[in-house]
Amino acid sequence: MIGLVGNLNIDLILYHLDEQPKFGSEYVMENSVKRPGGLANVLLPLSELGERPLVVSLLGNDFYGDLVYNELRPKIVDGIVRTESETSLSIGVVNQSSERFFLTLFGNLTEFTYDTVKSDQQLQECSAVMFYGYFLLPNLGFEGTKQALMDAKKRGQTTFVDANSDIDGWNEEQVQEILKLLPHIDYFMPNEEEASYLTKQSELKNMIRVFKENGANNVIIKKGPDGSIASIDNQLYEDEGFHSIAVDTVGAGDSFDAGILYGFHHGFTPEKMLEFANALASIVVARSEDRYPDLKEIQAQIEKRKQNK
Repeated sequence: MIGLVGNLNIDLILYHLDEQPKFGSEYVMENSVKRPGGLANVLLPLSELGERPLVVSLLGNDFYGDLVYNELRPKIVDGIVRTESETSLSIGVVNQSSERFFLTLFGNLTEFTYDTVKSDQQLQECSAVMFYGYFLLPNLGFEGTKQALMDAKKRGQTTFVDANSDIDGWNEEQVQEILKLLPHIDYFMPNEEEASYLTKQSELKNMIRVFKENGANNVIIKKGPDGSIASIDNQLYEDEGFHSIAVDTVGAGDSFDAGILYGFHHGFTPEKMLEFANALASIVVARSEDRYPDLKEIQAQIEKRKQNK
């Protein structure tokens, strides 16, 4: 079983805004969608692939909490704690080029602590555990995350981390926190922008070098439509990605994470793991509804690329 530990929230995504917003102004948006966010962007593609991951997270006993919980509950092993404080809310604003920014209300994420993770006995049954959303869990923090990772390693579990972007603008203290966690992480999975901020490097291979110098085991860097690069078992792997017309890029990197977790869980080689994850993400970004593909669709996407070479 795959374990997913981190933030859940409700996402309200608004489309499309093509100028810098100004205080005192009002903007009319074309479309909107309301859906589960955070870890949901990882677990939903896993569910479509036939997995039923354990989810350790928090949701409020409120309207949004019920909305998210009722959608996700049939698809997961339930490690969600319901709280009296409000469910976290993220508002995403997207432009015509699929670039976006988010406004997030912490809500009950401030109640997520090391005890939230430690108290879930079902985690012991997982072969792999992914920790997600480091910067949105302020009271789990560095010490709590480090201890949770160490606990997982003591249980013989493979650990994955997608920390996401630093909400404080990558201050040096938090950069150092992430670097100090690397020796306790089996697979670290930043995107290219995050990796650049963390390493102060512009070349991908130099980013990987800096991560390795700081104790990283395996590193996978997501390059969006340009695919991915990875250092796994001290071997370098690259996948060029898949051509697709982006309709909705929200959750693209999370879908890639889901592909990596699925591939690892099913014993894929590193090359196949990257190929599978990139193919999955390329399908997700090309859809505004029914976004998550099944195994046959992903295999068809991979075969199509082979035929076009």
